[in-house]
Order: sequence, then structure tokens, then C-alpha cells
Amino acid sequence: MPIKYELPQFLERTEINRQKYAVWLERKARSHARRDSRRRRKKISTSDYKKFIHEAVLNSNGLDFYTRERLDWPLIGDYDNDRAEKEGIKYRRDLALLPTVDHEDPVAQEPVFRICGMQTNDCKSNLTVGQLKEFCKKFLKAQGDECAYRSSP
Repeated sequence: MPIKYELPQFLERTEINRQKYAVWLERKARSHARRDSRRRRKKISTSDYKKFIHEAVLNSNGLDFYTRERLDWPLIGDYDNDRAEKEGIKYRRDLALLPTVDHEDPVAQEPVFRICGMQTNDCKSNLTVGQLKEFCKKFLKAQGDECAYRSSP
């Protein structure tokens, strides 16, 4: 497979090489293209998905878009379905900072991707950013957390 996309600069001094990044990018693009073809009317090519996801990775600078935590990039491509099935929640918790690709708005016709950790993606699920913020406010208020009463910047 020819490597079209350069390794993001923030990954240059890590154990991630261009080949591992290219394989991860290809898998993510195919998986999102397949999933989105069931959700959207408009057909978007896998190569466009690769471009959109790569741009999101570059824009992330290695951080979770929503929490600004540094993601654990050496974990890309290492998710093991069998191990996840055996270990369940513990396995996913151990991979909280595994970089994942999130749809900012899961029902938008044109995908806008954000890079975030697995834990963030699990929490956000199929919500838009606005819906997640509203839910978090309700959650914090119900838990008696004073942060829920501060206005967002």
C-alpha cells in the first residue's frame, strides 16, 4: 500500500512509523465510510475519509480535542477484540487514552472528525458537542458539583 500521508510531526519522535500510521488511517477511514454509508444518503469515498481523518489528526497535535489530554498514540492499531471480550470494562479503561475518531455531529451530511481518547468517545457516544455539554451540566448539578453552576467560556 503506497503511503500518501506524512507522519504527523508530533509522532516523529515516537515508536509510531509512517507504515503503522498509514495502516491505522486506512482502517479508520474504511470503518467510518462503511458505518456512515448506513447513516447518510451522500456517498463519500474512503480516500476522502482518509483526508478528513488525517486533517483531524494534524489539528489535534496529539491531544484529545474535547479534554486536551495527551493521547497515547503508540496504542494505535493495537486494540484486540478478543482481549476486550475477555477483560471487558477493565480493558477499555486501560485504553482510555487510545486515539479514536469521533464524529463531531453524528448525523451531519458532511462528516467533521475530531480525535479523542476512547473514554471521551465512549462518553460522547452519539451526542453532538452541545448535547454532551447539556448532559454534563445536568449530571454535575445532580451530583451537587458547584462547577455545574459556572457559565462556560
